[in-house]
Amino acid sequence: MQRKHHLFFVICFAGFLVLFLKLLNFSYPVLGHDYFDFFPKLIAGTWHFARQGLAPFRFSPHFCGGLPRYGNPQDLYYSLPQFLTFVMDPWAAAQLSMVTVLAAGYWGWYRVARDIIVLTAPWSHALALIINASGFYLMHMVVGHMGFHTLPLLGILLWILCDPKEDSATSLAARVSAFALTAAAVLYSGGFFVLMLLSLAYPLLLPIVLFTEKRRLRSCLRTVASRLLFCGLAALLISLSKLVAVWSIMRFFPRSATFDHFAEGTNVLLFAA
Repeated sequence: MQRKHHLFFVICFAGFLVLFLKLLNFSYPVLGHDYFDFFPKLIAGTWHFARQGLAPFRFSPHFCGGLPRYGNPQDLYYSLPQFLTFVMDPWAAAQLSMVTVLAAGYWGWYRVARDIIVLTAPWSHALALIINASGFYLMHMVVGHMGFHTLPLLGILLWILCDPKEDSATSLAARVSAFALTAAAVLYSGGFFVLMLLSLAYPLLLPIVLFTEKRRLRSCLRTVASRLLFCGLAALLISLSKLVAVWSIMRFFPRSATFDHFAEGTNVLLFAA
């Protein structure tokens, strides 16, 4: 029976992916406007790779006199879409990247539901499908917000942090390595906002871990604290080069818009709706 449930939801997920790609290509060759900001940069990354390999792409001589690349928080040079663009066109690379990330994210959210929220297998599949099929991700991809393309990996990061199993030295090392590599993949793919969402989602999931865990509270808190410390430190160390580059540029970057009020003439209620 359980195998039938797995097969049913695998088919549902495959159907969702087909519908997802159909919606992305609904008006093809007309695409979301932000793709035409990211695609030229992917092509420039291919130009850089042909001459400098995997050396950091610090500055592009293209785009109206040149632009900083490595220090741009939304730079995609070290990302799956960029690496795929070395062998295929940017639109195919973007779509294949989304499908890959959605599949990985489906597994991550299934593990969150099964191991942390302690749902049955069918309901775990349902939760993973609902989260991945939400309009939030679809609409960002329709518009072309490639900085959000790693959003489904949020489930994997949460599972690594909140999985209730006790850690041995070996399993903790594996967990820390997986978290650091996944977080770095998100950050280097321009997904700084995804990591901000992780910082908001983690406190919401943590009480479930504490209240459903059968171990004593002190032991559970010790596990949570050690994971946060070591996972956070490892992720910081592997991402430090990118963070320093971004800080070095963005602290001097001129800004004409502030974040503390809406632009003149904006209807706040319509914006929220």
